[in-house]
Order: sequence, then structure tokens, then C-alpha cells
Amino acid sequence: MVELFGEDYDCWEWFQADKEKILRSLTRKNANERHQVQGQRRHCNYWNRARAVVPSKIPTDGLQEILNLQPLGMFLYLATEIEPNFFIDQIGANDNIDRVLIYTRILVTLCELELPGFHNDMLSKFAACTPLIEHYEELVRKLCTKSYRTMWTDMNRVDSIISNMQTLLLQAQRADVLDENGMDILFKIWTNLKNNNNPIIEERPICQEFLERLHGLFAVDLDTLSAPNPAAEIYPSLEELKQWLNENGETSIHAAKLTMSFTNTTHYINSQRLFLRQQFLIPLRELVRRIHSKRNLQNLMPLQIAFEGVQIKLNNNFSNAHNSKLLFVDILAMQRKNTSNQDVQCEKSLEEALLRLKNGTLLCFTTSYDFNNLILAIMVNTDAKQLRQGYISIAIVRQFDIGNIYGKFLIMFETPVYFEPYQKAYRYLTNSNVINFPMSDYIVHGLTRTKSPAYLNHTQPPKVYESQKFINKLRKMPLNLSQHDAFQRALNTNFNLIQGPPGTGKTHMCLQLIKTILEHAKFCAPIVVVTYTNDTLDKFLMKLSSFTSSIVRFGSQSRLPEIAKFNYRADTNTHMINPRLKRLYWMVNLEIKEHFQRLQTLYSDFNDTDKAYSDILATQRLIWNAQEKLECIRMIFQHYLIIKKNVLAMTTTCAARMNFVFRFLKTRIVIFEEAAEILEAHILPCLTPYTEQVIMIGDHMQLKPYISYIRGLKSSTQSHSLFERLIRSNFQVNVLNIQYRMRNTFAELLCPVIYEKLISHDSVYNFPSVRNMGLNLYFLQHQEPETHILDGFLYNEYETKKVAEIVHHLVEVSGYRHKDVVVLSPYTLQVESIKKKLSKKPNLKEVFVTTVDSFQGLEADIIVLSLVRSNTNANIGFLNEQNRICVAMSHKPKMRRSRTRNKNLSTESDSDSSISPPKKKKSKRSSGTNEGDGMLVEASTSRAVRKRTTNANSSCEEPSYGLAPPNAFASCGKIISIRLKNFMCHSHLYIEFGPNINFLVGSNGSGKSAVIAALALGLAGSARNTSRASSIQKLIKNGETNASIELTLSNVGHRPFKPDIYGPHITVVRQIRQSSSTYEIKDSHHRTVSRKLDEIRRMILYFGISVENPIFVLNQEASREFLKDLEPASNYKLFMKATQLDLCANSLTQCHERREHINYDVQLLKMKLQKLKSLCHEEEEKLAIIKNEEALKIKLKEATTMLAWVKVSHIQDDLTKIEQTLKIIEKKNADLSQKTTQKTSTQESIAHALQELEQTKQRIMEKYQAQENALRAAKRIAQDCLLKASSFKASIKNVEKRLREEQTNFEGCQKHMNNYHADYSEVKRLREENAATLATLKEKVAQRNELIARLRDEQSELRNRLTAARENLESTKNEITKLHKMEQSLQWEMESLLRNKSNKMSVYGEHAMEVANALRAQYSGSNASQMPRGPIGMYITVPNPKYRDLIENQLSHCLRSYIVSSDKDRMSLRALLQKSYAGGNIPTIVTSPFTNRVYNVSKYKVQCRSSNTTVLMDEIRCEDPVVMNYLIDTLRIETVLLTDSKETAESLTSTVENVPPNLTRILVPSLGLEYCPSPNYAMYSIQISPARFIQVNVDDRIRQLKTEQNSLQERVANLQPHYAKAKLKLETDTREISAKSDMIKAHHTENTTAMKQIMDIENFEYREFPAFDVLETHLTTSREKIEKLKEERNILENQLQEIAERNDQANEETKKEQGILDSLNKKISEIDAKSQELQSRARDLDRHFEENQRRLKQTDELLKTTKKDKKDKEAELEAARQEAQKVGEFIETNKSEENIRDQISRYKAKIKHFESMKLNSEEVEQKLSKLRDLLKTESDILNNILCVVEKLRIEYHSRAQRFQRSRHHFFTMVEFHFKQALICRQFEGYLEPNHKDKTLKISVYPPSGNKTSNMRSLSGGERSFTTVSLLKGLWSTSSHPFYFLDEYDVFTDEVNRTFITKLLIQEGIDFPNRQYCFLTPQDTKVDANHLITVHKLERPDR
Repeated sequence: MVELFGEDYDCWEWFQADKEKILRSLTRKNANERHQVQGQRRHCNYWNRARAVVPSKIPTDGLQEILNLQPLGMFLYLATEIEPNFFIDQIGANDNIDRVLIYTRILVTLCELELPGFHNDMLSKFAACTPLIEHYEELVRKLCTKSYRTMWTDMNRVDSIISNMQTLLLQAQRADVLDENGMDILFKIWTNLKNNNNPIIEERPICQEFLERLHGLFAVDLDTLSAPNPAAEIYPSLEELKQWLNENGETSIHAAKLTMSFTNTTHYINSQRLFLRQQFLIPLRELVRRIHSKRNLQNLMPLQIAFEGVQIKLNNNFSNAHNSKLLFVDILAMQRKNTSNQDVQCEKSLEEALLRLKNGTLLCFTTSYDFNNLILAIMVNTDAKQLRQGYISIAIVRQFDIGNIYGKFLIMFETPVYFEPYQKAYRYLTNSNVINFPMSDYIVHGLTRTKSPAYLNHTQPPKVYESQKFINKLRKMPLNLSQHDAFQRALNTNFNLIQGPPGTGKTHMCLQLIKTILEHAKFCAPIVVVTYTNDTLDKFLMKLSSFTSSIVRFGSQSRLPEIAKFNYRADTNTHMINPRLKRLYWMVNLEIKEHFQRLQTLYSDFNDTDKAYSDILATQRLIWNAQEKLECIRMIFQHYLIIKKNVLAMTTTCAARMNFVFRFLKTRIVIFEEAAEILEAHILPCLTPYTEQVIMIGDHMQLKPYISYIRGLKSSTQSHSLFERLIRSNFQVNVLNIQYRMRNTFAELLCPVIYEKLISHDSVYNFPSVRNMGLNLYFLQHQEPETHILDGFLYNEYETKKVAEIVHHLVEVSGYRHKDVVVLSPYTLQVESIKKKLSKKPNLKEVFVTTVDSFQGLEADIIVLSLVRSNTNANIGFLNEQNRICVAMSHKPKMRRSRTRNKNLSTESDSDSSISPPKKKKSKRSSGTNEGDGMLVEASTSRAVRKRTTNANSSCEEPSYGLAPPNAFASCGKIISIRLKNFMCHSHLYIEFGPNINFLVGSNGSGKSAVIAALALGLAGSARNTSRASSIQKLIKNGETNASIELTLSNVGHRPFKPDIYGPHITVVRQIRQSSSTYEIKDSHHRTVSRKLDEIRRMILYFGISVENPIFVLNQEASREFLKDLEPASNYKLFMKATQLDLCANSLTQCHERREHINYDVQLLKMKLQKLKSLCHEEEEKLAIIKNEEALKIKLKEATTMLAWVKVSHIQDDLTKIEQTLKIIEKKNADLSQKTTQKTSTQESIAHALQELEQTKQRIMEKYQAQENALRAAKRIAQDCLLKASSFKASIKNVEKRLREEQTNFEGCQKHMNNYHADYSEVKRLREENAATLATLKEKVAQRNELIARLRDEQSELRNRLTAARENLESTKNEITKLHKMEQSLQWEMESLLRNKSNKMSVYGEHAMEVANALRAQYSGSNASQMPRGPIGMYITVPNPKYRDLIENQLSHCLRSYIVSSDKDRMSLRALLQKSYAGGNIPTIVTSPFTNRVYNVSKYKVQCRSSNTTVLMDEIRCEDPVVMNYLIDTLRIETVLLTDSKETAESLTSTVENVPPNLTRILVPSLGLEYCPSPNYAMYSIQISPARFIQVNVDDRIRQLKTEQNSLQERVANLQPHYAKAKLKLETDTREISAKSDMIKAHHTENTTAMKQIMDIENFEYREFPAFDVLETHLTTSREKIEKLKEERNILENQLQEIAERNDQANEETKKEQGILDSLNKKISEIDAKSQELQSRARDLDRHFEENQRRLKQTDELLKTTKKDKKDKEAELEAARQEAQKVGEFIETNKSEENIRDQISRYKAKIKHFESMKLNSEEVEQKLSKLRDLLKTESDILNNILCVVEKLRIEYHSRAQRFQRSRHHFFTMVEFHFKQALICRQFEGYLEPNHKDKTLKISVYPPSGNKTSNMRSLSGGERSFTTVSLLKGLWSTSSHPFYFLDEYDVFTDEVNRTFITKLLIQEGIDFPNRQYCFLTPQDTKVDANHLITVHKLERPDR
């Protein structure tokens, strides 16, 4: 079947070869098998043929030969040659252990292949082999028994046995193929292992592992029950689907959270399976709910997400066709039903939607939106022709409650997530073996210490990568320092993570790794390379192919033709393929055909019963399983093709189905590119137990794994990759930190916001700046709103327009190529909008536009980024994700990045807020730039010196140093003043704060926020925490080199800080320089006391100052973020930080961790103590041995005696058994003797009885014959009665029928006679009326026909005129269009000339200039002489102006051409021209040899014979010999004369005598004539146009073009009136024709109605009336007939009654006779039974006589032998008793002989060991005493530690309870004050903390009635009021010297701002000992008083 490999696969011929031969062989074999199994119905399933084949046991040697085969060869051999007999009776109950083990190893080898489709079949056959499993149970029993331990001397063999048993039994149990008996045996094995009394076996690791896994299977474990239990398959069930639909609100499917560590491999696999299944089902649930509720269904249908009215159809040609599928879906089934045309084609949009469906997509079908049933199917290969007709091929995988699926109209929809990779990964995880799970140490158990790869350990020292040769080569590799470190570690460790930020050379290093491995460790090939996308894979392979061509690329999505040669389908080398694979393929084909034929039969006989339905499903499953086998064969085929390759490359989607190919090849090395984008579950199938090295390269700070949802649904859901999970688990990772891609300005945007360290290489500083642009980086801001289409589908029309303008400027004005500019946007709809906009401009449609995610990893010189989001909700969606910002900012902008963004991005995204400062809404942009590459920011005017404005009570002078602060500052830590110099926007600023309430008022840009930033930095804060800059040096004012911050704090009040040293106040000065910053602490006299940062921190801690706590110092950015978010998690975090409870929580956490460490140490001490106890016990045993030496010898003597008497007991038991056997034999002998002597008498009695039975039977048979004749006669009479009765019944029915007819006629005739006169009059009247109506209608029809004919004549005349008018109009329109195009062409040419005025090549167009530049770059240096010449016109000049036009016209066809010297240059130039002249007229390329001199044509040159002639060659000047030679070769310019005299030309050409030698023609330019010389004399007219190329002045050419353009415009203006007039005439005639058509139509309609009426009248049938007397006669005749028929009926009924009575009598007689006959039959049967019994006894007597004689003879012999054995055993018993008496007296014991022998061996060993040890009792006692003392000491220490630990535990719990009480108290206080503040405006509010989830939910109910708990739904004023109320509540729980609050009113209106300001002022009044400072805009009105100080700031000079 071609679909196995695709129709384009060349090696399909390999499978087709020998097809007929194989099929004949299989058919002949099947016939032989049918002959052997007669009467049994066989199935063609080759794997199930074992049921129908006579078993043939394979010899043990044959099994050994099979075991020696390679695993895959073994499978093919068994499947095609041996398999039908392989699972039948190969193992019997009496087979020896060697045969069982060989057979087991073969089964394990087959099962370890895990071949899809075949694996479960093999396990089923194994499970059916009961004797084999019983052997396993017996083996385990013996292994676990001491008495059998001598049988197992080779422990490696024991391990192999247990391992193989474990593999087979557990795989069979997991596949659910073990029956009840098999599970019972498995349970017995578990019981034996659990009760094992053989310590040697019990200690084996494999035995412990087997026991543990069986324990997990049979034992009930609470941990197991609570562990995740994923479903057996990934497919959703109908029950799950209905559960989704019945749920209210959130679904019960919760996103699985993957932890960082796992208890064991099973836990890890189950967690991954659960997570993978939920990732697939959650988006499907959303779609199902939407379809069920029909929500937005009208949007889903046009988007081709759901399809209605489809049907599933069965392909009746499936079994015979080569490229077809079993089932297909008819998308257009409803349309085909509603139309007779069956050749319905898909519309374009539908065809595109179907083409979008990939192979492997999961499709869902149901009959209604209620989802009462469900079908799940996978899409398979479908060709384009089928798609156009509306058919797609499917394979059904599951169906629920639907019965017959054919002929029903269904609803179809695809799952939102692409199904195939999830299915493959889920299947891999389900079937994974936990025993040898790859890389489990790192992936599962979380180990961070790696090892060297296993393949390095197998090499001879020195190792591959430690040799001097390799080290020397490594030094020369093109790697920087970070790459070098990562490179070395990747080669020498078995699990590696390499993080590469953008542009750091990840791909380069990966290529170097592969190259190095192939050079130095090629034995590890093939290397598996996996990437996430096809584009990345293709580009990687393009680079990889430069040093190896042994590459195979899997998958069919390659877009590069250069990669086609690496596709595995291109490899046709099939000589290594096992030929049995071909036979197996056709065997499976035969299986599919038979199943399909059965399926067709089942469907044709379907009766809608459960049994029929289950039969259909079972047959479908057989077909699906067979198709899975075909897929397996395909993978085996691939394995043979790639077995010798070096590199296997594929995407993750392809790798998911390649796992068992990897296992075949035993791949050792796997490399993941883009590892951070791959889901963890998709990485696992790429690994096998043979994987020895994994290298993962990626960057989790860029794109992460995501699930692409289909259009119309929610956006993608992200999750962690394995790469990121391991990094978060502190796994060692190498980070590449030198980037080569971006300008340094752009790299600084990523560092340190995203990357801690990113160094720019020197090469990036040499990137050129953008042409015609002031800056290389712009941020443009706007306020235009976005547009929503569906959930997650947005675009911004304003940004689309602006992007188009920017691109136009870059391409048209700046002259950049299309490929240099790329437009990106994070939203697909915006990308489509921009593409549509650019496509309207022909010169911009080639600019590449794509999404940010799709462009990841690619590069461009110039990027324009459209961010789309702009709304009033401050919602920027997924743009706040850091990784997307990273991708958007890092695409190789070597030159310029232009980015369009909105204001909301700067308020929502941290990264943007750090890039561009906020701007005022209506302000002008400045053209100034910052240092280096900067941003387009707003300009502002400010003075150099800032003046300070306060109220009247404030002083305008700065305080003098040394003065004591006022009494109001009698609180330590209050801010007295602040002085800033060259800080941010301030050159010099001094503010003296009031002690209580301060307001800093100023417009935006006045530098208010700089005050808070300075406060934080001055008190040892970091620049990053201010959200103003990443480093403090960036806060120095532009143009300055240093800055300073000076803070004066109060040191008067409770607990002053070192008052004797500092005095009443302390001044802190921080000097900021470009290279560093320093601190100074000064006393009240301005003397420097200290310059240490630690001193400042001690002071801050002493005063209780925390500038990083947002409730004490809330800066602008934190304020805005807090006002916008108010998210529960952020609220909780803020509360904990504000109350400093987070420090307590951290301390408790640290205590808990310390406690865990102490517990670990305690366990170590306990282990040490246990070891000491063991040592003591050993010494005690030694001492006991010394003291009990004689006791051991006595015990040895007793044991020897017991052994002797046990032997006597055994012989006595054997003798007893022999005596019992002898009694049985004697009894049996007597019975046989009796049977042989009574044979004759028994035979005679049986013969006599048989004779009597035969006579009795003869008498009964005579009676039976007579009775049977009587019965036949009675039945004959009854049958005759029935026939007559039937005849009479038919006659009666006939009479009744005739009677009814006559009665109907009679009644009708009587009715006619009653109404005769009235009806006749009515018919006459109707005839007259219809005649009159008919005449009127015919007259009207004739009149209308005449009118219609006249109208049609007029219409025809108008149409004739209309045709002419239309042709005229069309001609005029075409002329105008043509003129417009010419004018546009002239305009483009003029614009091009103007742009390139200084370039003399500009007359040839910009394409020619581009080509020239490219050629100069390509042919620079030594090969410059071989550069193609062109355009040729550039090399030609004409000194004489009067000949310039003529010569250009003569050379016009070649002036734009190019000359090359070789075919190679021709091909290169052709490619360059096609690229530059894309879609245009490509110049001609001429191949001509290059020479360095002009041809000598003196011999062939025509000579001038008069002064008024000249040679064309002499008028042309060309410095390049190549061009001149080309003109000579092609145009023969040396043979052409020029003259201005017509007479001269005629005289030189008219006669042969006058023709000069070598003359070919003469040109007369002044007259436009051309003469050809005799004898072919002719004269032609030539048209000479003005020169355009040769020596044309650009200005002249522009003027010429302008003149031509004006002329064209005049022609257009003249044509316009004519066009308008013709158009008006055409419209008038058209309207008139339409009006006449309407009139004709109306008349025609009326005529049609009239004709219908005429036909109705003419066809009207009038009633016919016969004569009245005829009616009377007919009435009388009918009455008489009725009477006769009634009499006839009565006679027939009487006769029928008589016959019925006779029939009853006959039936009674028949029943009586039948009863007598039945009794006779019963007697005959009883006699036959007795006769058969007697005959059987007689036969048995004859048959068993000889047997009894033979057995009697055997019994006699056995009796003699047994008596002899008894005698021998008695003699042996007497001898054994005498021997035992010699040893000792009898000792009774219950021990077995084996146990006694073991005991004797131990006694002897101990005695021998004691004798060899030569122990000294004193030494042993001294050593034991020391150990006991040490044990006591260690025990005391441990007890003391345990006591301390217990006290610490109690204290920890006590403190934890105190913490919880404190936390509750703080929450209560905050909620109380929060509510009190809200009551001021009649608000209601609640705080709902959740300490488990660490969230604080704020619920606010405004008085407006809009009750909601969602803070985002509140207005800006309500939100600000809520925020201030919360801050007041938080302030109540803390005490701080000062509180600074910035932009608390940023979102409020005037009313709310005033109210909130009053609320804050009241707070200051209520707490006069606190210092408050509120920063607010200038329009806030605050009156100053003794408590309030107002500081008004003006805009500074910047």
C-alpha cells in the first residue's frame, strides 16, 4: 500500500517486487493449513493462525539457534517462518529448566522490541501459555527455599531468571492480558518472595526490586491511593465530555502542577502523563462547552472550526486499492443531498481550511449539540483531489453510543491542540519501563552531580577527549571563553545544559560539538539532533552539511530544496533490508483484507442489536491493530535505511513516533536545539535505555513551551520545559555571555533586567547607522485604541498605518532592500492587517511580516515592532511576559530597531517602564538625542537652578550648619532637609521638610519623583529598587560627571543614635561618580564622622527606617503598579512586607530547615550507635565461642547421631510405602484375574437378552405399521375438508364483492334520478359563461402579443446601438488607461532619475545600479577583469551629436544587455538579475570571450569614397575591447556607412559596380532611410527616436520625460469629455432597455396568466347526463341482481358450515391415532437403547479382554518386583540401624536431613574458625569493655542531643503559634482601620486572607450599588480611595519616622482627589509625631498651616 511510505517514495518498488510470488506462497500455505484443520473456520490474521495449526514442538537446539539471532532478525524469522507453531505447546509440564530459560529469553528479546501492533499480540500468547507461567511459580518457590539453594551456584544466572520473569509477567499484567489463573500464579510468586527464607536470594537487588513492584501491584498503600492516577489512554471518554457540560463555572480538570522532585520513577511518569493529558483536554473542554452552548457558533463556522452536516462513509474499494483508506468523511454531504449534482466542489475558503488539517489531527463527531454520542477519529493521508471534492480520510479510534455510524449527518470539529505528538508521548510514557528509565538520576531524582559518558569509560586511556592531539585542536577552535567552558563540559559529562542568550552562538557551538564527536568518537554514531521547528532544523542542517553528508532528515515539512537530498526517502539503498520484511508486509495485507470483508458483511447485516454493534467494534479494532502493524513495518524499513548514517535530524513531533527506532539503533547521544521550547513530556520519547549522553541547548528566558489553540479560542497556555525545571532545581548550567548579533544599545535593554551578564563583542560596535534616520532606536507612543474580533484576536488599525509609513520611508527613501526590513507583531490578526496594507503597494509587498514567536532565532537588519495593545483598562495581555519581551528585543538589529507601542505598555510592563520614561499626553517630540544610541523622548524646558516656593511660614533660606532643629522634630529619623546636585533632572535642589505634613506639588516633569529616588539612595538603597535605573551612575544628570545626595535626619527624641558623637541631627552625604559612589556621615556641626556603609546601616536599623518597604516610601512606579494590580497575591505580599511579618516567616522557615539538618545529623549518630552495638555483639559472640568450645563438639556429636537415625527413619518410611504399594498391586491382580475367567458366560447372557429384545421390537413394529396407515387416512380426510372449506370461502368472498358493487351502482343511480333536472340546468349555464370568458381572454392575448412584438423591435434597435456605444466607451477607457499607465511609468522613471541624479547609470534604472554594486563586490580584487560588462550602453559614447540618436536606435536591442565570459558567470549573473529584476523585464545576457584588445578589422572594414560619408564604427567610441568586439561580432558596425545625402547613398548601392567592398548597408539619418546594396538593392524607412541612454544628460532626460508626460495629460484631458458623454449615452440606453424589458416581462406575465385560464376553460370537463328512462331501467335491473346474490351467499355459507363440522371430526380422529403412534415410538426407543447398551457391553468385553490379559501379566511381574524391593529395603533398614547404633543411641528430632547437614556444617565451620582464630579471651574481654564504654558515652551524647532537639521543637512550635497569633492580630487591625476609612464615603469592604495560598482578597462595595469583589471594575477614583484606605490600615500596624507617598491620585478626578487629600491630611493630624510627605500634581489645592508645609517645584532645565 503506497500510503505506507507516500506515493513519491522510490523504494516502493522494493515492496512490489516478488509480490505475486509471495502471495501465491501465502495462499498455498493457507490451503495446507486448512487441509490440516478440517471443519474449523480460520481467520487470515497470521498472528492468530496458531489456533488453527497443528502444533510442532521446536527442539531445544533449534530454540538456541533462534536465540542467537539479532533481535529484529529473530522477530522477522519467527513472524514469517516459525510463528504459527511458536506459542503452541512449546513448553510442557515435564520440560527441563534449560529449555524453559532459553524459551523465556527469546520471549523477553521479542517483548523488549515493543513493536507497535505486535507487542500486545505476543504478550497475549505468552499469557495463554499456562505451563510456562507455572514453571515460573515453581522456580520462584525453589529459589525461596533453603533446601534448594545448592541448585543455584551461578548467581548471575539467578538474576537473569528473575529479571526475565519480571519483564514478561509485569508487561503482561500491564497490558491486561493475564487471565484469572495467571493473576493467581503471580500472587503466589509475590507470596513466595515475601516469605522468602533463603537469605542469599533475598539479598539480591533484582529480587528486592521484583518484590517491591509486586507489592505495589497487590498491596494497598495509602500513598499510592493518593498519588496521581492518570487514565489508561489520552482519548477523552463520553462520560468525561458529559461531565464537562454539566459543570457550573470552573471545570474539575485542574492544571497539573509539576514538582521539582519525585518520590520515584513511577510517580514521575504518572505525573507527566497526568500533566500531558490535561494540557490536551483543557482546551478541548473549552471548545466542547462553546459548541454545546452554541456560543459564538456563528464565528466558529466561518473560521472552519466546526462543520455541520457531514457524513462518514465506508470505502468499498479499500481491500483492493493500493492508495486508499478504510473510511472517509464527506464534508459536503448535506449539499450533495440537496442537489442532483454529485460533483460538488469545495469553496476556496473551505478548501484552505481542510488543507490546514494535518495528518494526525484528532477529529470529533457527534449527532447533536447535546453530545449524546461521540466518535473520535484521526486524520490520515488525504490527497489534494479528494480535498477539493470535500473528502478527508480518517481512521476511527474510539466511538461511544452511536451504533451504525454510516448515513448519519454529524457535527465535526477538530481538537484545539495538535494531537499526534501528545498521543505518541503519552503512549511512550504509558509503556515506559521504570527499571531502566533513561537519565532518571537527573530527570527523576534531581541529582546535580553529573558523570562522564559511558562510552568514554570504555575507551583505552588516555580517553578520547584527554589526548594531547585533541587538546591542541581544542585550542585552535573558534570559541570564546564561555563557549570554550561549555564545550569542554558538554563533551565530558553525560547530561548537559547550555543556556545561550540571543546572538551568543548556540548553533555555532552545537555544530562544533557534532563535528568533534564525529571526528574523535565516531563509534557513537548516529547522533540524534532534535529541534522544535522545521525552519530551525533546515537551517541547522544547511550548516551541518558543510562537514558531513551522512545525514538523514525525517519529516516532510522541509522548505529548502537543498535539504531534499538528506530526506530518508531519497535513500534507495535497500540491499541491507531483511527480505522477510517484505513477506511480513503482505501477510498483514491479507489480514486486513479478510477483516475488511468481514466488516462489510457485518454492516450489511446490521440489526441494531448490542451484539451486532460489539461485533463491528471488535472487527474495527482488528483492522486498526493491523494498520498499526503496517506503521511498525514502515519504521522497521526506515531503520534499515538509516543504520549506517552519522546524524539523524528531526523535530519533536517526528521524534515522538521514532522511539523504538532509536532503541533498534541503540543511539547514544541526543542533542536538543531549542530545548527550552519543548515540553518535558515531548523530550522523553527521544531517550532510550541506551542513551549515554544528553546535550540540551536553549534559553528559557526567550520562548517557552506552549500549546497552540485554534482560532477563536483562548490564547496559549505556557508551562515549564525540562530545561527550565532543571535550572530552577539548581542543576549546573553553562551560560554563554558574549553576543555577536545586536548593537550594544539593544543588548543593554536586556541586561540586567533579563540577563545578569551579557557582553557585546567588539564587532557590534562597527555596525553602520541607519540612513536618513536620526537614531537607531525609537519608541513611538500613541493613544489610538485596539480592536477586538474574538477572544485573543486583536489588531490596531492606527499602528498598521504607521508601520506602513515607516516601511515606505525605509525602502523608498532610505533605499533599503525588502529583505533588510522585517515587521513583527505579537498578534496574528495584526500581522494579517499589516500584510494586507503593504500588499496594496507593489514595492512593499515583499517585505517580510510575521509574529514575534515565529521569528524567534532569526535575524534582520531593521525591525519594526507593532505591539497593538492600547486600551483604557491598562490591559496588555501576554505582553507583560518577560520572555516575549526578550524575543521581541533581540532579533539581530544590526542597524536600527523601530518599535511602535502604546502608553499602556509603559505602565504595565516592567521592562518597558525601565526603557522609556512616561510622557505627557500632548507634548511635542524633540529632535535631540541622548548620548550614543538613544530613544525618541519628549523634550522639556527647565532652568538650571531650581527655586523653592513654600507658604508664608516657610523660610526661603537654607539652614545654617550647626543649628539645632526645632522642637517639632523631636523624633529620631525624621527628614529635616534634602539637597540634590546634578541628580537626575536637578542641577541643584534644596528642600526643607516640615515636621508633620508635607506636600510636594509640581507638574509632570518637575522632578518630584527624583526626591523619593534620592531619599532611597541616600539611605543605602539600590538603584534597581527605585525603578528609575539599573545602576546608580545612570541617575547622574546628562552632561555631568558626578552627583550628590545630602540628607539631614533628626537625632532628637527617644533612642537617639550616638548623640554624644553626632549631636541633634545627622547628615548623610552620598557622592555618585561614573565609576563608583561613596558615603559620608556628618554630625550636627557638619564634621565628617564616618565614611563606612556599615555605620549608615547601623543608624538605619537603630532608627527603624526601611526605605524599601512600599508603605513607608511608595515611589511613582510602585504606586502606579499597585493602583492597577491589586491582585490577591500582590496584596498578601505587600501586607507581609509592610508589617515585616515576612521576616518572621523567613526566620521560621530557616529554623525549620535547620531542624531538618539536625534530624539528619541525629540519624547519622543513631547509625553510628547501631554500628557500635554490632561491634559489641560480634565481640560477645567471640567470647561465647571461646567459652563454649566443648559444647560445640557435643552438639556436633548429637547432630551426627541424629543424622544417622534420620536416615534410618527415611528407609523405614520407604519400606512402609512399598508395603502399601504391594497391597494395592495384589488387589488389582485379583480383579484382573476374575475378569479374564468369566468372559464366556457373560457373552452368552448378553446374546440371549439381545434376541428377546429383537422379538419384542418386531411385534411392536407390526402394530406401528397398521397404526401409521390409520393415521394417514384420518389426515387425508381432514385435508380434503380444508381444501373444500377454502374453496367455499373464496366463493363467498367473490359473491360479497359483487354484492357490494351492485349496491353502490344502485345507490348512485337512485341519487342521479333525484337531482337530474337541477344538475342539467347548472351545466348548461356554466357552458355559456365559459364561452364568453374564452372570447374575451383570446382578444386580450392578441393585443398584448402585438405590443410585445413592437417593444422587442424597439429593444433590439436600442441593443444594437448599445453595443456600438459600449465598444466606443471601452475603447476610450482603454485609451485613457493606457495613457495613465504611460504617464505613471514616466513618473516612476523621473522619480528614479531624481533620486540618483548624480549617478550616470541612473538612466538604466535602480535595478541596474543594484546589479552593478553587487558585481563590483563580487569581482573585486584579482578577478576584476572577469567582471561581466553591462549595461553595454554605459561603455559607448558618440562624439558627433547628430549621429547619437541614430546609433542608439541601431544598438537599442543590446544597450541594456550584459556580456559574460563563461557559462558559470552566466548562471551567476542570471541569478543576480532574477533577484534584482523580480517580476520585471530581465536584461539579455551574452556569452563572449573576453580579450584585452579590439579586433583588427582593417581588411573587412568598408572604405569611404566621399567626404560626406563615414563608417558607423568610426562614430562609436568604446574604451572596453570586450564591448567593442561584441558590437563588431553581432552588428558588424565596420561594414555600415553613414551619410546625409540621399543621392550618395543611392549611387553607392544601386549598382553593383559602385558598391564599396564589405558594405552591408548605408544609413541616412536626416531622412530616416536605410539602403541595402546591390545585388539585393532595397530601401527601407527607419524611425529614429530621441536617445535615452547614450550620453544622455539626466536633466535633459527629465525635461524630455516631463514634456512627454504633459503631452499624455493633454491627450487624457481631451478624451475625458468624450468618455463622459459616451458613458452617459450608454447609461441612458441601458435604462431604456431595462424599462422596455420590464414592460415586456409584465405583458408576458399577464399573457401567461390569461393562457393558463384559456387552457383551464378549454380542458374543463362537463358532466354527461343519460336519458331518464335509461336510469329507471338500470335501477330495476340492479335491484334484481342484489336479491340473487344474497340467496347465493346464504347457500354457500350453509355448505361451509357442514364442511367445518366434518373437519372437526377428522381432526379428533387424527389426534387419537397420533397418540397411539407416539406410545409405540416410545417403546421402540426404549428397546433400541437397551439393545445398544447390551451391544456396547459385548464390544467392550471383546475389546478389553486382551488388555486385561496384558495388564494381568504386567501386574504379576510388578508384584514379583515389589516383593523383591521389599526384601532389599528390609535388609537395607537392618544395616542402617546397626550403623546408627554404632554412632549413638536413638535421638528423636523433627528436623529434616538437609537442616541437620547444615547444622553439622555450621558446627564444623565454627570449630575450624575458632581453631584458626586462636583467640585470647583476655584480649576479647578488654576490647569488649572499651566498646561498651564508648557505646555508653555515645548513647549519653545522643540522649542529650535528643533532649535538646525536643526542646527546640517545642520552642519552634511555640514561636510558630505566636507568629500565627500576631499575623491574625495584624490582619484584624488592618481590616478594622480599612473599614473605618471606607465608611467615610459609605463604602463597605472586607479583607479575606488565605494563608495557605498566600493571597489577600480585597472586596469593596461602593454606595452606588455596584457590588463587586473585582478591583479592576472600580473606577479610577474608587480604586485610589480604596488604595489609600488600605495604606491607612497598614500604617496603623507600624511605626516609622517618615512616610513618603508618590502619585496616590494618578487615576482620580478632582472630587476624589480632594477627598483623598483631606483624608491624608486628617491622618497627619491624628498622628502629629509622624512625618508625612505626599507628592501630587500642580493642580491639587492645599492650604498651608502650622502642620502643613507645601513645596512647589518648577520644571528644571534639562
